[in-house]
Amino acid sequence: MLLVAAYDPYVLLSLFISFLLTLCLVILFAMRDPHAVPPHRISRRVWCAGRQRSTRVDFIEWVDTGMVHRSVQQCALRGADGRCDGACGRQPA
Repeated sequence: MLLVAAYDPYVLLSLFISFLLTLCLVILFAMRDPHAVPPHRISRRVWCAGRQRSTRVDFIEWVDTGMVHRSVQQCALRGADGRCDGACGRQPA
């Protein structure tokens, strides 16, 4: 106990705060999603039931918290409004 009294209380406080910040950093690192995938471009051949044709569709795909998200970038069968049929993106040819 005499050894602790020899140290300045502000030094002990700063060491304790440094320990807490390091602990927070370790906790945040452990909480990250190990299965996350950054956005990448993929091309797939899909069947579009509305048009009764198959075509090649380019997607931007990423995985976030275990769920796969896709965004259509290029599709030859886009409608007049510029949207792609949602079912087309899920049906492999």
